[in-house]
Amino acid sequence: MHAKWTFIFLTLILLISCGPSDRYSNGQLKQRIGTMKDKNGNTLNHGEFVEWFENGQKSQQGTYFQGRLEGPFYQWYENGKKRSLRFYENGDLNGTTTWWDEDGHKTAEKFYKDGIEQ
Repeated sequence: MHAKWTFIFLTLILLISCGPSDRYSNGQLKQRIGTMKDKNGNTLNHGEFVEWFENGQKSQQGTYFQGRLEGPFYQWYENGKKRSLRFYENGDLNGTTTWWDEDGHKTAEKFYKDGIEQ
């Protein structure tokens, strides 16, 4: 029962803290990121993270879990083309990271395990 209430409390904290942090002069959001408090009261990034260019195009998107990047992390150029795709596990790069140029051509690819290039 205690775990259920803890989950509900943390979910409420996350929902309350998901507000926009700031905007461009045209009103476009710059970023949105969820946060939570750990057991010591420290604020941690938690949940989806999205950042936009002033023109409304996404510039980055990923997910935090208790302060650490987790899963795919995308970056785009202002023209909407992919810039990079990385994968994280427990805050460390894991798997293939790919980069593209502004025309959409793949320029590099590297493999990481536990944050170390292989």
